[in-house]
Amino acid sequence: MNKKLIIYTLVPFVIVGCAAKNIVEPKLDSKGDLVKVFNLEDEKFTKFITKKKSTSEKLDDKIVGSPLEKAQKKRKTVKKKKNKKKTKAEKVSTKKEEVKIVEKVVPPQEREDYPKAYLDYNKYEKYWKMYRPITRPGEKIALEISWTLFKAGVATIETLGDLEIGGEEVVGYRASLESAKYFENIYKLRDVLDTYISKESHIPVKYVLKQRESGQSVDDLQLFDRENLKTYFWYNRLKKGKTKKTEKEAYTPKYFMDSFSAIQFVRGLPLKVGSKFEFPVITRTKVWIFSAKVDGIEEIDYLGKDIKAFKIKAETHYPGVLKKKGDILFWVSADKRRIPLKLEAKIKIGTVKGKLINYESGK
Repeated sequence: MNKKLIIYTLVPFVIVGCAAKNIVEPKLDSKGDLVKVFNLEDEKFTKFITKKKSTSEKLDDKIVGSPLEKAQKKRKTVKKKKNKKKTKAEKVSTKKEEVKIVEKVVPPQEREDYPKAYLDYNKYEKYWKMYRPITRPGEKIALEISWTLFKAGVATIETLGDLEIGGEEVVGYRASLESAKYFENIYKLRDVLDTYISKESHIPVKYVLKQRESGQSVDDLQLFDRENLKTYFWYNRLKKGKTKKTEKEAYTPKYFMDSFSAIQFVRGLPLKVGSKFEFPVITRTKVWIFSAKVDGIEEIDYLGKDIKAFKIKAETHYPGVLKKKGDILFWVSADKRRIPLKLEAKIKIGTVKGKLINYESGK
């Protein structure tokens, strides 16, 4: 796991480790849902299009004797009449479909090609049992990001409203980073990252990254199919007039986070001094382990006043590899809000720091 992705884990878009002389405008079209941008017309992918939570069914129930209700009843009556007139061929077809339903479906974890190492990852279920989501629609966390001596820009993390993906209720989180005007001669950033987490399983369903930076434009889409324990990944990068495209799929463990939802997961775990925890993270079909320890409690400035905060040291590594790939220090408030207050991370050139400059609690 490179340092760039390590930093994505805690505060997305702190990508300021190198400079670029020429500022270019994005040329990749990423308007709308990336499922549509990548032209994913297969039904197993189109179900991942993000929608606002549907309220039509609830509203219909309350409309008694309305023209809408009458129209619905009429459609049901017509449908019943059509069903009675089924041909012999249709009846045979129906029987075949019933036979298919009876056929045994082999669970993903029992398939021959499923990675046996992932079965051991079921031990991480205990952290999902401990997890209590901190979800406040409208919550906004603004962090000033600095690189060495420069104030590079502002990263904002926002909790979105009620959403649905494939008929499943999800919690959406959005992070954005915009570089400071005077810093744009060094590096220009206009990046947006979304992650959507199932309200029921607390497993990510979808990850979307749109990078618009000095010299490159990137679209990164990752879909997570919990039923089949599969992840699908699409990637487009335009750099120096050349386009790089990648498409992959792979199995996933039963329990995991993506590189953005990991920070929300940490906020919802029961933190206390000395506690340790780790869990798998999937980034572009690759699985790695996020490990962290609560080192202590410190007084941290919170918008002009000192408050108590948990100091957490995190590191990342690939399974079976003893050498760690990087670490980050970050602080979250010791109250129920678990507000990210501060972070520090070393990168290839210099150190990246983040400090809270604004907080809106949301609902």
